[in-house]
Amino acid sequence: MADRRSLEQFLGMGGGYVLDLSDRAFGEFVLDAVGLDIHAAKYSSEGTSKARKLRAFWRLEPDYVVGKLLFALVEYGISPNTESDAEASALAEKCRQIAMRLLAG
Repeated sequence: MADRRSLEQFLGMGGGYVLDLSDRAFGEFVLDAVGLDIHAAKYSSEGTSKARKLRAFWRLEPDYVVGKLLFALVEYGISPNTESDAEASALAEKCRQIAMRLLAG
């Protein structure tokens, strides 16, 4: 539960968003990262916001696939052109570790 809270905070999912990605960009990002269509009906069972689709993705896909997408999202979220303070950097590192743990199975 704490892991999920950290991920949701880092990804800015409170208002239904995921980072600064538009619907189209989010779909392309997920497709590029893991080869799956995040806009498929199975991810929209609890709503159509990006955050709700991502939560469904976490629930439905194997840990390795979730970890692969999360790692890509974290790397995108800490791109070199984003300024961050110590707290934001610590949160990013925690999220990176969560992704690595999922990738390791």
